[in-house]
Amino acid sequence: MRLSIWTGLAAHQPGAGINRARRGDYPRFSRFRARVNGCPIHEPA
Repeated sequence: MRLSIWTGLAAHQPGAGINRARRGDYPRFSRFRARVNGCPIHEPA
């Protein structure tokens, strides 16, 4: 299962500028880890 700080409540999302700047990188890193680890990401139904 994938957990993301960006899909939770707005009050719990990162507020600092550096975290907002990195927001676009999180999906790319997630895909990379799934490929390297050989384990696809499974979203809950």
